[in-house]
Amino acid sequence: MAVKGRALRQLEASLAAADEHGGDVLGKLKDLVTSEREAAQALGVDWEHYSWVKEEIARVLALQRQGEDARVLAMELQRSRQDLARQLERSRDLASREFLQAQIASLDRQLQAIAQDRAVDPQVAAELRLIEAARAELAELQGQQDRVQRRIRELVRRARGVPEPAPGGRRLRDGREPRRVGEEERQ
Repeated sequence: MAVKGRALRQLEASLAAADEHGGDVLGKLKDLVTSEREAAQALGVDWEHYSWVKEEIARVLALQRQGEDARVLAMELQRSRQDLARQLERSRDLASREFLQAQIASLDRQLQAIAQDRAVDPQVAAELRLIEAARAELAELQGQQDRVQRRIRELVRRARGVPEPAPGGRRLRDGREPRRVGEEERQ
């Protein structure tokens, strides 16, 4: 987090200088990876280890999202199973009952597979606890990174002479605002 924070502060300083002095904005700005590499070096952090940690955090968070998705899917399948079970109770003809029983059996297999896949690796659980402990700081850094990226886009747009889009409005590629349906071009 110290490396990322320092890199973002360096980028913000570069942005402020580029914004203040103008000129070749794109040539003056470093990308985030270069800034992170320089920050890691300045802080005495091994770049390869830092990169590995970043990748591990991304991997663990992706696993967490997959687990959340699987939980939601299991809830949906369970609801569907309950609906089919109610229909089975009301069903009188043999063909419908067999169809509903096959559907329920299929859902049961899917639910069982999801339950097996949802088993959490103890190491991943421990890593998630570490990430959760730093979640607020990570979110703050992500917000800072988003602001830096937004400022970079603004500077690039300004350097290229592209007008700023209207708040909440869309613009065409040539910078004009789109016309409304039925609105005629006035001459």
